[in-house]
Amino acid sequence: MVPGPSQIPPRVMKALMRVVDHRSPHFHRLYRDVVEGLKYVFRTNGDVYPITASGTGAVETMVLNFVKPKDTVVVPIFGSFSRRLVNHLRRLVLRLLRLITVGRRRPRTMT
Repeated sequence: MVPGPSQIPPRVMKALMRVVDHRSPHFHRLYRDVVEGLKYVFRTNGDVYPITASGTGAVETMVLNFVKPKDTVVVPIFGSFSRRLVNHLRRLVLRLLRLITVGRRRPRTMT
């Protein structure tokens, strides 16, 4: 779910509709500024990768780029994104260990 409906001023809508070519010098400056800003926000000197996708797209990107087919993965189940992560992992991973918490009880281990 996303918050809304939200009223967006016309000048903001006009700015959002502007197309920026991803090969243009303007885009490269903009991307560099975004990356540097994210490094500041997250207080890191490490790599930061902005993703222009939904949260589900970010989860799938993480799975496809960081998990190898025979890895064992532990996933704490705490909401819809963790359940989606499990679904993405099932397509790739042979050994998936899920931790399911019920109230304040200790987690049950599920395979």
